[in-house]
Amino acid sequence: MADNKEKEKEKEKATRDKAENRAERAFREIIDIDNEQRTRITWRSVLGGDVLTSRFIRHSVFFILYIVFLLVIYVSNRYACQHEFIEQTHLLDTLQDRRWKLLTITSEIKEKTRRSFVEKHLGDTALGTSSQPLYQLEVDEQPQNTSEP
Repeated sequence: MADNKEKEKEKEKATRDKAENRAERAFREIIDIDNEQRTRITWRSVLGGDVLTSRFIRHSVFFILYIVFLLVIYVSNRYACQHEFIEQTHLLDTLQDRRWKLLTITSEIKEKTRRSFVEKHLGDTALGTSSQPLYQLEVDEQPQNTSEP
């Protein structure tokens, strides 16, 4: 029974090793590491930047720069759109405030020019509402020439 457990452990270890070797080979094929470089890929080599010197990265550097350029344009465009949206919101709020102020001022002017309001404030003076009906002044249609030649 102990021999069976040991054999199973050895099989598991062998299959794990095979899987790791296959994964390492696949990773090497993807990044195409040269034979002159390290034969082992470790976290230290990935984090140290050794992967960036691979043939795959060297051949696609212009594509990577193009992608970075597009990202910069995308971010700047989004920033500009957000800035315009904020400005538009601010202008709409300002316009709404000014409309409310105009409405308030117009209503105050209408209130102060009503006949009852004017009569109430002119009560202390000699001015008052006329009791005679309105009449029109007649004007000659042809203007008279007042200057002498």
